[in-house]
Amino acid sequence: MSQSVRPASFIISSDDAKQITGGVWHGPIGEICLFGATLDSRSVREGSLFACIAGNRVDGHEFAEIAVGNGAALVLASKQLQVSVPVLQVDDVAIALGQLAQEFRRRYLGATWIGITGSNGKTTVKEMQRAACAQAGLVHATTGNLNNHLGVPLSILSTPKKCEYVIIEMGANNPGEIDYLASITQPDIGIITSIGPAHLEGFGSLTGVAEAKGELFHHCKKACFLSASGMKELERANKIEAEKLIQLTCQKSQHPVMVIREENVSEDNLLISAVGACPPAMPGRHNVFNGQLVLTVCDYLQFDPAGSLQAVADAQPVAGRLRTYHFAEHVIFDDTYNANPASMAAGLRVLAQQIGARLAVLGAMGELGDRSEALHKSVGAEAACLGIPLITIDAPAIAAGYREAGGRDCEAFTNKDAALEHITDRLEVGPTAVLVKASRSARLEDIVSDLRKELEKNRTISGTFEVC
Repeated sequence: MSQSVRPASFIISSDDAKQITGGVWHGPIGEICLFGATLDSRSVREGSLFACIAGNRVDGHEFAEIAVGNGAALVLASKQLQVSVPVLQVDDVAIALGQLAQEFRRRYLGATWIGITGSNGKTTVKEMQRAACAQAGLVHATTGNLNNHLGVPLSILSTPKKCEYVIIEMGANNPGEIDYLASITQPDIGIITSIGPAHLEGFGSLTGVAEAKGELFHHCKKACFLSASGMKELERANKIEAEKLIQLTCQKSQHPVMVIREENVSEDNLLISAVGACPPAMPGRHNVFNGQLVLTVCDYLQFDPAGSLQAVADAQPVAGRLRTYHFAEHVIFDDTYNANPASMAAGLRVLAQQIGARLAVLGAMGELGDRSEALHKSVGAEAACLGIPLITIDAPAIAAGYREAGGRDCEAFTNKDAALEHITDRLEVGPTAVLVKASRSARLEDIVSDLRKELEKNRTISGTFEVC
């Protein structure tokens, strides 16, 4: 759904606003017709709600007057402001924004709402599900990284009228966050893409991850779907039964959960449908799992099987999520948006399947808690076992794990410029597949950007490339 499409109207009276949020209404008493919401005064459109969030660097209250000048019809604030439109003053703007979104969702009838969460694959599954739903009707889905306590309400409030499917992605770092986001979204269908060692600093353990992700299922009205992708590996590596993780994830569900298991997925890396089979455009066996999960949801929704299969197979990765740049000689896999041990392993396996020279460029993973060093070492060991040459950037534990596992081709850097120079030198040996991956905080997308520029400048390639 294009962001140029106007959100559905949300008529709210001063009495409604006070009842929903417990806030104080400053301005003329009556009704206001809102069209979407934003935190950014520059993105205000006529009729928007402008929510004043006080951040570490910027306080939205300071931009309220600009927002009103750009067309805001109501300002949500935690202090009284002197502007020419009503101000709804509340104790906590973020909470009030969620309360308003929850009321918008309660009133929005006629659509099937789908909530998606998981340790890995949330955005990929969202894009696959969006493509499949678009074959059957008008779709609205989360854009960008709007999947937290602010992004989910904004996504909901931006839903256009007459949508038949609304897909909301939900992320979390701590227990209770998915419960909160799902209570706002009130999904008909819940999808959990994976359970893995992500955000362990907040969740504490894999069982904590399973229980936290499973909070989504508690709020689902009709059906729940879970991918068991990677759970057998978790069982071997962490000495925890996969079935126990599945049970913990599903324990709060009000409905039977459809679990996509290893035996449901083709050994030939093909998406399997009642009408045939085909490979997904997105590389990697993990994306076969993702696609099979979406096809199972499509079967439940009684979509046309052939249309669903083609839509899922054709879905393309978004920037930073194993997006592939094909040059005349080289291939770059840009997987820099985020990382945890499971997604690192998945990326390395995709790289291992490439023909010719290969090179992994890896940075640190965040929010892994007490197990951070051990988990970083496990990634290095995985690269060594796959026989992949390695360059690390400010990730000494990955390099250590690689060497301890017998890896013999590793260079460790603390400086991205020095690493880039070494990478470009390595590419002179001939056609090479390069994986660049780390958590967002490492900002290795700079490496991808600079590497592409460097290749073009040095005419290592013909001057053209394709993006898959």
